[in-house]
Amino acid sequence: MLTGKNALVTGASRGIGRQIALTLAAAHAFVIVNYNGSREKADAVVAEIKAAGGDAVSYQCNVSDFDECQNMITALIKEYKHIDILVNNAGITRDGLMARMSEEQYDMVVAVNQKSVFNMSKFVGSVMTQCLTQTLRVRSTQSVTCHAIS
Repeated sequence: MLTGKNALVTGASRGIGRQIALTLAAAHAFVIVNYNGSREKADAVVAEIKAAGGDAVSYQCNVSDFDECQNMITALIKEYKHIDILVNNAGITRDGLMARMSEEQYDMVVAVNQKSVFNMSKFVGSVMTQCLTQTLRVRSTQSVTCHAIS
């Protein structure tokens, strides 16, 4: 179903992101398991995907950091040539009463839950747009290694 597609899932080392990564791999996508904190957990997801016959790699990046996102996407495109699917899943909570939440905690939640979506969509969207433009210009997807998924 997704054979030949590269999927990048942010926050894929646990929870919903982990399940999304496993589901994409079960549909035959190559999955890039993004994590920030726990390489062990991300590598466990990769191992689970490979044990089920899929293919995946883990990649560390703080997706709330603009420059880190740009560097990650540049490296991934250099290595894997295209990203067809982006799942902006990374998110954190700092549960508690707002009266007890510090400004630093609030800023962290906003950075991970909102700014990361901007960062990733900006860089991956740019790559997808370039690929779509090339595909339309060439008029043959066989000549271009990336495709847009609607």
